[in-house]
Amino acid sequence: MRPGQVLIDDQFVTSDGSVLKKYCVVLAQISTNKYILVKTTSRERRYSNAPKCQLHPNFHCYHIPNGSEPTCFSKATWIQLDEFYETEISSVIQKGIEKIIRKTDVISKANLKALLICATHSQDITPEQERILNTTISALI
Repeated sequence: MRPGQVLIDDQFVTSDGSVLKKYCVVLAQISTNKYILVKTTSRERRYSNAPKCQLHPNFHCYHIPNGSEPTCFSKATWIQLDEFYETEISSVIQKGIEKIIRKTDVISKANLKALLICATHSQDITPEQERILNTTISALI
């Protein structure tokens, strides 16, 4: 799976242990065994409607307005950049086999680059994750 891949995960486990149906975006692959994923929301109550990168300290996100790409989002969507999930590739493959997780769309190279740059400015990213995202950004050029 490549960076920018949008997934629907019917059993996404959040940082507080909740299990929800969530759209997720693959930001990068860590070596050969993990992906960095982020989740999305269409609930706008915490976010601005300004497009693209939003650097609010508590609600860092990347806004994709309704009707723009990727088209898998049926309404305005915010890619949440306040939690980064390092997920085992084998777990994603198993969920795919069990039809719990599905590929839907891919974010364009231009939007992916903007998203990754935005993510590197998050207060919640680790130095190692930031390094990996910067490597992914360099590979997009």
